[in-house]
Amino acid sequence: MRFLNPVSWAVKEYDFDTGEWLLIRGMTPEAPAFTPPDIELAYYDGKQRVRFILHRRREGQLRREKIAEALAKPQRPSVYDLSTPKFSYHCVTPDVTPGAC
Repeated sequence: MRFLNPVSWAVKEYDFDTGEWLLIRGMTPEAPAFTPPDIELAYYDGKQRVRFILHRRREGQLRREKIAEALAKPQRPSVYDLSTPKFSYHCVTPDVTPGAC
């Protein structure tokens, strides 16, 4: 692939009524060029749509709280380090094959 101009360009402003745009050299776009529609939300309308939106907000808030709670806890070291070549499944679970270690 050949690049004729290695500097990126971005549309800084766009007027949907007139179709005019302002292109800036050396700038990256602030927002994605395309945001896909919310497929799940499209299934609902009326009261169900409002309930679904409120459910999503509540769900998002609970998720953020859960993540904050997990990050606030002191990190315990892993009981078993699976990355070392010394790891043996049989030594960890003696009930499966007793005396294997």
